[in-house]
Amino acid sequence: MKKDQFEAIIKWQNETFGESTSLSKVKHLLKEVDELGIAITYSDENIRLEFADCLFLLFGAASKEGMTYDDICAAIDEKLEINKSRVWGKPDADGVVENLETCYIECISCNEEFDIWTMPTDDDDNHYCKECYAEISPVMKEVYDEMVNNGEIERE
Repeated sequence: MKKDQFEAIIKWQNETFGESTSLSKVKHLLKEVDELGIAITYSDENIRLEFADCLFLLFGAASKEGMTYDDICAAIDEKLEINKSRVWGKPDADGVVENLETCYIECISCNEEFDIWTMPTDDDDNHYCKECYAEISPVMKEVYDEMVNNGEIERE
């Protein structure tokens, strides 16, 4: 969307619906999202106009919260970087994929905090950062092989 489009939408909304609030716009948006879902489900020829309705309401609500076109563009860029850094789960029955909650724990070796979803574990569920795990893996394999060779455990 171009800046002049955004400004024209906001000007029209303020002139036409001056008493609206960001919350009233979001409540209206929920209704429009339902309409969009129906349009998508039934391959309605007006899908693109339903998307436009939703965008109008989103931009209007953001404007009522004091956000400008440039603020929205900056927020979009910021949120994209956040989303790109997240770990994502598997699709649910509806195809919805959500990010896995970030949980920081300490590496058992170096005591630095890392996102648990990015950390390898040993057989005792001890968590290591990738660097420490790379260092300790050969040692763990050596100990494991020695225990197998001594008959202390069976090879898995």
